[in-house]
Amino acid sequence: MAAYRQGTDNQAAQAKAERLIALFRIHGMTVPVHRSTLTSVLGDNGGPVCTHPASALTEALKDQQFTNGAATVGSRPIRSSQRFVAGEVLVLRVYCPQKLPAFEKYVNSQRYYAVVRG
Repeated sequence: MAAYRQGTDNQAAQAKAERLIALFRIHGMTVPVHRSTLTSVLGDNGGPVCTHPASALTEALKDQQFTNGAATVGSRPIRSSQRFVAGEVLVLRVYCPQKLPAFEKYVNSQRYYAVVRG
């Protein structure tokens, strides 16, 4: 059974969502969802993104996501573009900046490839 608690939709949540959207645009990134979705998922405190952004489990799940997409024996780790974590860095910067240094330590410990298109 999974439980989900919707984020608080108040003036602070709307202001943070607008700030995040502006940061995405400033960094040349596509805003992945509508502002109302940001406020319902992230609320005014960052919701699930800010819960444990640099915990061992979160880091392991991120490491597992950076694979070639094959199943079982063919699965291999890959080096991805740093753009894969850039959006999360922006979310943490807006919603829980106190947790950003620990996450950046994890991000900086990874080796990334320069991607021509991405």
